[in-house]
Amino acid sequence: AIYVGNNSKYVAVSLSNFTKNNIKNSLGENTQLEGGVIYVNANTSQVTLDISLSNFENNSHRDVDGGAICLDGSSNAHIESCIFNNNTGKLGSVILIKNPYNKKLSLIMDSSAFTNNNAATGAIATSPKVTTFVDECVFANNTGENRHIYNNGFAVVHDSIFDVKDAK
Repeated sequence: AIYVGNNSKYVAVSLSNFTKNNIKNSLGENTQLEGGVIYVNANTSQVTLDISLSNFENNSHRDVDGGAICLDGSSNAHIESCIFNNNTGKLGSVILIKNPYNKKLSLIMDSSAFTNNNAATGAIATSPKVTTFVDECVFANNTGENRHIYNNGFAVVHDSIFDVKDAK
């Protein structure tokens, strides 16, 4: 639905609904699919993505990294008052932040809900040197290994709810 290229600096998405986006692979069987709804390609410049008051539901494909959102390169994100429900991906059913340049990046999530999402490595997946701040969020019924947050960097969680009723 949204592709953000190298020359962008700031992208804002607000009061939006993203439903049943299913990324198609037309580039060949071995091509990696990323970002079922939003893909940020920040390989030459730093991009800030600001998403608020938006819904992401029933998006993507089991072979996509970042079922709803993939930030690739030097990307920071702020997500506030959003709902992510029933999204599917391979690495990060909702959000994947890739950090190939090993820079200090941040993901801030505030007052958002992450429910019924499915991925191999959690609803949120981050690379090293990504600091994740979670405040007043709900994580429930997400499935897959490390079903809620798979963080390879540093995470700060405050006043949030995690459904762990069937944890092993």
